[in-house]
Amino acid sequence: VNTVLVITRITPYTATITDGHDQLLNGVYKIFFAEILTNTVLQLADISGNIARHLKAPRAKTQEAMNLHMRGTKIYIAERYSNMTKLLFMAVYYFPIYPATLIMCGLALFANYFVDRFSLMRSWMPSPKTGSAISTFTREIVFPITIIFMVFQGMRYWANLPFDAVCPSNETAVPGTYWLKELDSTHQKLNNEPTLSVTLQEKDRFYQYCKNDLFTSEGIYFQSLSKMTFMSEVQEHLAEFYQYFMFSTDAIVMAVILFTIAMFLRKYFTRVYRAVGDDQNIPFSIVQSRTTYIPQVESDTSPFPFLACPVDEIKDCGMFEWRDPRRPYEYYDLTKDVEKLVLESGKSFSGDVALFSKMVYDNPPWAK
Repeated sequence: VNTVLVITRITPYTATITDGHDQLLNGVYKIFFAEILTNTVLQLADISGNIARHLKAPRAKTQEAMNLHMRGTKIYIAERYSNMTKLLFMAVYYFPIYPATLIMCGLALFANYFVDRFSLMRSWMPSPKTGSAISTFTREIVFPITIIFMVFQGMRYWANLPFDAVCPSNETAVPGTYWLKELDSTHQKLNNEPTLSVTLQEKDRFYQYCKNDLFTSEGIYFQSLSKMTFMSEVQEHLAEFYQYFMFSTDAIVMAVILFTIAMFLRKYFTRVYRAVGDDQNIPFSIVQSRTTYIPQVESDTSPFPFLACPVDEIKDCGMFEWRDPRRPYEYYDLTKDVEKLVLESGKSFSGDVALFSKMVYDNPPWAK
């Protein structure tokens, strides 16, 4: 939102398609350039990570301190999805007046894919397994909403060309030479002294200021295309067709979103599970790569997470995603720390009080 909508909001209406370093399209180009080159170079350089691994880690006093410096850069999958969605949203938002955004978006996503793959193998620390929830939400909710913005902005841009906020008037021009004041660099105020001379003749066409933007400081408003007198006949027909296309597309997309939400809510009221595939007759207990959710707490003071559950009954389950070669899992058990603190304070401690999650692992019959 900050990258796409705010830049449109703060840019003057008449600076939408004009040339200049402080104009809208140039700002969009700079954002894509930063995503393609600047962010890519900084991610590949990984300055803080290389300093930690090559300068701090060899000079660490203990093995644990060295391991902390070698963990890699913390990354969040939601942040990477947010960055991808931002690029796509900005491309489709501006492409009706700046088609090159589609090419730049493709280059940015192409660069992000390979750089992220390199970072995933080389410099990022392992991220938790999140499943497909984020990708499903992005594909079924975020992308359809992006289409709604795309068709709305397309209609707005085509209807408002050439973004000069002037309309032809029925008044006749008074012949003569006039001195006018130009706008300053902010396009909000006039200069103090007139610097532009204009000579009018009797047959010159007269124009006046008119509010023809669909997105103004007063909010979004719709007006009849026939009342937008600044349009040519061809532009009016094209804008009218785009308006019908916008409403029909928005109706279809909203129907898809509502259907997706209804299917999501349906599983809370009906049985929707359906088995996929055939039974391979492979017991889960013999799968070497099996894992499960175990409550953990990440800490910058430890190379391994602390366990927020008793581990006495699960320490031999073989489903931890990590293993400390120097210490047992009981060392990271927070419940033992709580018990020790309570006993040191002189109070009694009862293991029946539910302070943490409880997990139990039961061996299969053949392994007992």
